[in-house]
Amino acid sequence: MQNKDQMAIPNHIGFIMDGNRRWARENNQNYLTAYQKGADVLQNSVEQAKKWGVKFVTAFAFSHENWNRPKNELEILMTLFDRYLTEKIKIFHEKNVKFNVIGRIKNFSENLQQKIQNLLALTKNNNGITLTLALSYGGKVEIIDAINKIPKNSLSTEIALEDFEKNLYDPNLPPVDLIIRTSGEERTSGFMLWESDYAELYFLKKNWPEVVPEDIDLAIKDFSQRKRNFGA
Repeated sequence: MQNKDQMAIPNHIGFIMDGNRRWARENNQNYLTAYQKGADVLQNSVEQAKKWGVKFVTAFAFSHENWNRPKNELEILMTLFDRYLTEKIKIFHEKNVKFNVIGRIKNFSENLQQKIQNLLALTKNNNGITLTLALSYGGKVEIIDAINKIPKNSLSTEIALEDFEKNLYDPNLPPVDLIIRTSGEERTSGFMLWESDYAELYFLKKNWPEVVPEDIDLAIKDFSQRKRNFGA
C-alpha cells in the first residue's frame, strides 16, 4: 500500500454493487449464493477502505425499484438481509464499525425494521468507519421525502438550502467523494443524487461478487490522482 499520508483519500465512498445476478448466471449458481458472496465482498471492501483511512462507506443494497422484482427473488433478498443484519453487522461491531441505514425502511417487515433499530443502537457509539446501507432507496424518492418533511407553511416562501438538507434521510452524512460501480455499467442509477453532485466515478467491469480488496486499492489510487475543482 502506498504512503496514504501523501495521497488524497476519499472521505466517503459509495458502492453500487451491480452484477450479482449476472455472476450467478455466468457461474451456474443460484441467486442466494451470489448475494451471500456479495455480502462477503462488501465486508472485505469496507475493511479495505478503512485501512486507507476512509471514514464513510455507503452501499446501494436495495433500490426502491427493486420491489418490482419477482416474488421469489424478493424472498431471497429478505432472507439475506435478515441473515446479514444478524451475522455480518455483529462482526462489524466488533471491529468498531458504526452501522447506519438510509431509505424507506418502513417498507420492510416489522421484524427487519426492529433488527435495524437494534443494530443502530448497538453500534451508535462506535467511532471507526461508518457503513451505511441504502435500503428501499432511490435518489429521487429521497428528495421527494425531504420536501414532504418541510412544514407546509414554509413552502410558500423560498426554501434555504440548509432547510432542505436537514430533511434528507441522514443529514449528517458528508458528500460522497467517490462512487465505485461494478459490472461494466456506467451510470449511477439514482444513487445519492443530492449527496454526490461532485463525486468522482470509477467503473469496474467485474461483477460485484468478483471484487477483491486490490480493486478498492486501485480505485482509491485512481481517485488520489484526479484533480477536483468542485465546479470552479
